[in-house]
Amino acid sequence: GVKDRRPIDVIQTMSSRECRALGRFHDIFCSLARSWEQDFKVLAVPHHTQVFSLLVFKAFLNDPQQDVRTLLAQVSTGEGKSMLIAVLAVFVCLTLRKRVHVVGSDKTLVLRDFENFRTLFHAFA
Repeated sequence: GVKDRRPIDVIQTMSSRECRALGRFHDIFCSLARSWEQDFKVLAVPHHTQVFSLLVFKAFLNDPQQDVRTLLAQVSTGEGKSMLIAVLAVFVCLTLRKRVHVVGSDKTLVLRDFENFRTLFHAFA
């Protein structure tokens, strides 16, 4: 399994696979994995819940009919809100060419997450 492999090998496998359904998310996930392995020596790969949530956001943002105008998502503690927000921000910048501002109620957490994802943000700047 993944636990038995070196992080760099897992990242290489991720990068070499083609997954059309993910689109730009695939590039973002690979960049995130590379940056976290480099910066923190941690293998960061998205959980199924995170991938599903991001694909729902993608469908919502790309809906040409705009029948649905609001999308709310509740993510429980420990399910990766920080990663979801960072990846979604990069996705919106890349695909919709819009600027993104992330606002949170805890300044410490917002600054922590910005620092943790700084390499990812710069990779797509």
